[in-house]
Amino acid sequence: MHPSTRLAAIGFAAFLMMPGAHAAPPADLGSITINYPAEVQYWFDKPASPTLVSSTPGAATLDFGAGLNKYNSVPLLGTQSFQLTAKPGYKITGFSYSSQLSGLLQDSEAPPGYSGQPGHATSVATAYLSVRGTDGKQLSLVGAKEENINGSGLLSFNTGLLDLPDTVSLSLEGNLFLQLGYGYYYNEFGDERKISSSGWLGAENSFLTIHTTALPVPEPSTWMMLLGGLLLPWVVSRRQRARAA
Repeated sequence: MHPSTRLAAIGFAAFLMMPGAHAAPPADLGSITINYPAEVQYWFDKPASPTLVSSTPGAATLDFGAGLNKYNSVPLLGTQSFQLTAKPGYKITGFSYSSQLSGLLQDSEAPPGYSGQPGHATSVATAYLSVRGTDGKQLSLVGAKEENINGSGLLSFNTGLLDLPDTVSLSLEGNLFLQLGYGYYYNEFGDERKISSSGWLGAENSFLTIHTTALPVPEPSTWMMLLGGLLLPWVVSRRQRARAA
């Protein structure tokens, strides 16, 4: 890294998978259930469990914005790992994510009587979702990135329609990075002034929506055809035995 650059290190995972920590309780989300790893060791403050914003027959939305960790007053979305299981009669079909961003970037300015190279402020927001089966096989990996947020912005992605098993493991990771560079300025006498750029970056309303669909229920006529197909061999066998007698 260039010596004129100061990095505000805002990009840590919120927890490490290690033994000896308290597990979040499972939650009922209507057509699905959610369960958390039994052994989780958190960095910094332990984040709160996500809040259920809404639950309908086709979607359940979780808010991961509550209890975010802080570093230099900037939120960390961190990493959330959990397991989803579709209830009987339902199927998980995909996921969508959105987070409202806000930030301010201000390059450094030369003081009166000085000139030189300004220091620049930059920011990056990222979010990724990994979906795996119970066997560890990766079924989907999607993400989004927004750079240099100056004002408001939206970080979002959508997996589209997925063909998933009844139980899947999810890892949702979101990080905020803020880089503040120094500007170096000199006057006519060669005196140096080092002035930092400034900025901040935040996120709120970090919503993950889990999309589900109800599995089709066979019509009564379908059940009758199935029952008839099962009974037919028995009827034929009974008649053959009667004739033999």
